[in-house]
Amino acid sequence: MTFANSSAEPFNVLIVGGGVAALEAALALRDLGGERIATTMVAPNGDLVCRPMTVREPFGYAVARRYPLEEIARNIGVELRADSFKWLDRERGVVHTEAGEQLSYDALLFALGARMYDRFEHALTLDDARLDELLHGLIQDIESGYVHRLAEHDPVMVAR
Repeated sequence: MTFANSSAEPFNVLIVGGGVAALEAALALRDLGGERIATTMVAPNGDLVCRPMTVREPFGYAVARRYPLEEIARNIGVELRADSFKWLDRERGVVHTEAGEQLSYDALLFALGARMYDRFEHALTLDDARLDELLHGLIQDIESGYVHRLAEHDPVMVAR
C-alpha cells in the first residue's frame, strides 16, 4: 500500500486516544507515509499502562509497567497533546478538546479504548483508575456488616 499526496503540505492525521491502538496506528502511518503524514495524538493519560495488570497491584503483586507517552510520541515523530476529546465538528473537520483547543485534521482516527460499565446489579466492577478507593470501600462495607458474601460460584451464571 502506498500513500499518494502531491501537495507540499503533509497530510494531517489526528488520533484521539493514547493507548495501544493509537500508538499502533501512529506507527503504521509513519511506516506507510513517512514525512508526508503529520500525526497528532490527543490523549488524556500521561503514561501507556497495561491496564489488565493494574488490578493485581493492591494484592501485593508488582506494579504494572508504565511508559511515558510523551517520550514514545517524540521517538516516533508524533505530536502529543495532553487533553481529552470533547466534541467533533465534522463539517469543519475540527475536534474540540476539553481544554478548549480546536484541532483541524485531514483524517481522524478514534482509538478511545473500551468503555467500562457495571454488568451486574450487586457486583463490584473493578476500575483500575479507582481501584484503591473501590477496595477500601469494599473493606469498609465488610467490616460494617453490609456485605455478607464476597463471591459465589453459580454454574448457571457461568454457563450463560
